[in-house]
Amino acid sequence: MDFIESEYQICIDFLNDCAQACNECLDECLNAPDLKDRGELIKNLVECEIHAQMTVGFLTRKSKHAKKMALICAHLAEVTAKECENFNDVCTKMTQQVCLESASMCIKSFDNK
Repeated sequence: MDFIESEYQICIDFLNDCAQACNECLDECLNAPDLKDRGELIKNLVECEIHAQMTVGFLTRKSKHAKKMALICAHLAEVTAKECENFNDVCTKMTQQVCLESASMCIKSFDNK
């Protein structure tokens, strides 16, 4: 078995953290008293989590589309982080930070390569 290239592995680790944070925040949002105000955030959390997991697969398989997927995922993570700014609770603040870190790592690893 070949080892994953280090730039891929770093991005994979950040994306796994991002997916986990989005799922945990989604669970919190679905039980929040202001659920009706969180529609856009919930959509973004779901899209970010799905794309993070999908991108991990592309990176793990060393797909020729992996870099493009990582950059798309970075964009979605940034959008999700921006939406998290509209709420002031622990899960959204943590998710915002994790999404921004993941986006930054994907961009650093794959932009202009």
